[in-house]
Amino acid sequence: KAWVSWLKQVADKRSRLSFSSGGLAPVLDGGGGKHSIFAKALLDALQGNDTVVEGRQLHSMVAQAVNYAAAAAQFEQTPQYAPIRFAGHESGDFLFVPKQR
Repeated sequence: KAWVSWLKQVADKRSRLSFSSGGLAPVLDGGGGKHSIFAKALLDALQGNDTVVEGRQLHSMVAQAVNYAAAAAQFEQTPQYAPIRFAGHESGDFLFVPKQR
């Protein structure tokens, strides 16, 4: 019950966030089969999800997978998730809801 209340609070706030494959340094364009390691990690996390996931949680899952895959390729890559400055962010978050099957 508390979690549902929290989700409603988060959903009511404006979210102006950026979720990117990395910072200012170059990132890997491949390494994930038909996708980049970032895109593969994001798709895997979303497809393996069966509950509502907050953007911060999704970032954590994706960042962990990307860091591991990049390290295996002897590369450093860290996905970023942060508010967009001066865009009106109100501490909300994106909520990723699984598709009903």
